[in-house]
Amino acid sequence: MPQIGTKDIFKEYLKDSFDPTKATVAALHKVLNSWLIDTEDDASKASLVDLFNQEIAPHKADILKMEAENKEREAQKEREEKAKKDEEGAGPSSRTRSKK
Repeated sequence: MPQIGTKDIFKEYLKDSFDPTKATVAALHKVLNSWLIDTEDDASKASLVDLFNQEIAPHKADILKMEAENKEREAQKEREEKAKKDEEGAGPSSRTRSKK
């Protein structure tokens, strides 16, 4: 398996099959720093893998749940915005028609 670089790390690191030893040092820095986990610029790959295994891996299920909840909130917001636009676009004359 080829190394996982910074471009693909966010697609891969939450998968069960993810092996942090296959990620590049830069990719490990990127994912750890994205979770506000400080890393030394000159940290060894082994120390970054250990940090990943201590700080990220045990929380994968929680992270996935949080991401799913965020996606659902975004989808709900989009549905509400679309409904509002549809309602505004309909205008008062198309909602109620008066008889003369």
